[in-house]
Amino acid sequence: MKRYTFIFLMALCCTTVWAQTNSKMEGTCGEGITWTFDGYTLFIEKNMLNSKDKDSHPMDDYDTNNQAPWLKKKLSVQRIELGQGISRIGSCAFKGCRTLRNLVIKGQDLEEIGWGAFMDCSNLSNVSLPVRLGKIETLAFARCAAFTYVEVPMQCRVEEQAFVSCNNLKSVSIAPTAIVGSYVFAGEININGVTRHTL
Repeated sequence: MKRYTFIFLMALCCTTVWAQTNSKMEGTCGEGITWTFDGYTLFIEKNMLNSKDKDSHPMDDYDTNNQAPWLKKKLSVQRIELGQGISRIGSCAFKGCRTLRNLVIKGQDLEEIGWGAFMDCSNLSNVSLPVRLGKIETLAFARCAAFTYVEVPMQCRVEEQAFVSCNNLKSVSIAPTAIVGSYVFAGEININGVTRHTL
């Protein structure tokens, strides 16, 4: 009898674990913006149910007291796919997401990356920033240790310490019309082909 009870409990545990790892998690993260997670990739998209809505929408802003849903649930997000129709990545949206490795930005709707949005994403590698991006806020990519190269697009305003303590960042390309704040980068770095020492 004990043996059958043990087998039943093991089967029940395995079924529960399988259901948790294979169930698709979803929710909202801004007005008209939905997120889904398939166990590997976090998809953030404009809700297409209202097809008449042609506007782009910002994600919600978060902080230490109000964490993003995927951080609250401690999801092991390794890839983010940001769909069209998203105008802003919210402040602290992915702060401390150390499993994150890749960020794919679809389309050209993204205009702002919020304060500390990717701070401490230590395994996030180089990101291709869209040409319409107008602002990278303070500490947006601080301590992203896997970064080696950054290209700042035209007209983009990069605020103070946006890439501070990215210790492996050695090369930066800054468009002539971009506006770069103080202490954006740290250490010896190659900016537009010229090696400089920045604090």
